[in-house]
Amino acid sequence: MTAVPDALALPPAVRQHGFANSQDLAAGLAAHLAGILDDALERRGKASLLVSGGRSPTACFEALREYDIDWAGVVIGLVDERWAPQGSSDRNDALVRQHLLRGRAAVAQLVPLVEAGLDMETELAAARRRMPLLPRPFDAVVLGMGTDGHTASWFPCAPECPEAMAPDTAAEVILVHPKTAPYPRFTTTLPVVFDTRQLLLQIEGAQKREVLVRAAQPGSSLPVAAVLRQTRAPLHVFVGA
Repeated sequence: MTAVPDALALPPAVRQHGFANSQDLAAGLAAHLAGILDDALERRGKASLLVSGGRSPTACFEALREYDIDWAGVVIGLVDERWAPQGSSDRNDALVRQHLLRGRAAVAQLVPLVEAGLDMETELAAARRRMPLLPRPFDAVVLGMGTDGHTASWFPCAPECPEAMAPDTAAEVILVHPKTAPYPRFTTTLPVVFDTRQLLLQIEGAQKREVLVRAAQPGSSLPVAAVLRQTRAPLHVFVGA
């Protein structure tokens, strides 16, 4: 039987949740998110959630959609998006539609970053215009992390990464060109991601745990280090074996 990972050497303010396997992590993260959304709906009559793509969140999405909450009052946005053809399985909005917006959750509103399949600059302008459709501050932002320490699409190899992570940038969405990943990406910037009532970071596997511990060291330049250092929103890290 796989053991729950030991607590990581992270800043004291970071709340860690350890799980023995991917299934338990997905269930735990989904339960936490459902509680956040339900509380927001009860308090304000609406809830907003910003989610990431990739393979990691799919099981969580499938567990979350089973919760009996007022999904019609939930607005969902994307932390980032790949410049892939409409309908491509590589798109994060396709992943959300396939794994989250089903059953009870089908009535939730999705605000995509990329929509009409126009040229990149036109899509970028449209993505920026759509951002006010997402109630702010968000009730939760769910992030993942790559083995290079990137989160959102703040890739350390992308020339635009410093702009995306500038605390004082006026841009809410920018276009980045990572050298180590397919597709240009549209990504929300640091001020947007941190404009939330809770930040949730999903980490699975020994390699990613080691990267996160390195990011917590003083002076780390890994993009995810900014998430660990920020003090604007409570940070919960969901760690799987």
